[in-house]
Amino acid sequence: MQPASELVSRVLDGYNLAETIRRIRLRLEWSRIVGRQLAARTRPDYVKDGILHVRVWDSSWLHHLSFMRDTIVATINERMGDPPLVSAIEMKIGRFYPRDVTPQPTQRQRGPDLPRWRSLPEPATGERLKEIEEETACIEDAELRQVVTDLRRRWNV
Repeated sequence: MQPASELVSRVLDGYNLAETIRRIRLRLEWSRIVGRQLAARTRPDYVKDGILHVRVWDSSWLHHLSFMRDTIVATINERMGDPPLVSAIEMKIGRFYPRDVTPQPTQRQRGPDLPRWRSLPEPATGERLKEIEEETACIEDAELRQVVTDLRRRWNV
């Protein structure tokens, strides 16, 4: 009996799908290859004749990536195994719709007893306003003192 991995490899080779699978894996593992920050600003488009074509968000990221070409090629080929999938990277500026590099957990649903919006506190008045003015009197800069006093009065803090 043959191991399942050998059988799958033979089927993929028989249908000439092995190379296609490796190219798909490259796209799926892009964020692990280049890192989350770069993956958010780049997209691998396709591989043709050993050249990986990558869209980059803008010229500053294209410049930054140009210094990393050799490292990225080496990392890709290490992850994808033999024979080497990529020999060079061709980059061009191109917009794309942003997407999450790694899936984010879904937000917790609010229970029916929790308010949707938190109401704003009532502004400070009377004694509380006097306390705030006394506490902020030590601020020497008049403009800053006024800003801090207004903020504390508005939020009653």
